[in-house]
Amino acid sequence: MLAYKLTNTQRGELVGQLFAPNQFFNPVPNIDGVYFIFKSEVENCVNEEFMWVKQLAKQEFIPLKK
Repeated sequence: MLAYKLTNTQRGELVGQLFAPNQFFNPVPNIDGVYFIFKSEVENCVNEEFMWVKQLAKQEFIPLKK
């Protein structure tokens, strides 16, 4: 699955922030501890402060095993 890779700084900026009314960013770690956000967060972002997420690079996301 493709997702949008974040740096640690970017992750810190997004945690708990709204990307649209009543919708919060939720960065999720992959198996290597690198954080990502997903298509719906990027495509539905209307918060002017975070429009930069639309420029993030897509990468393969391998989730943590449960």
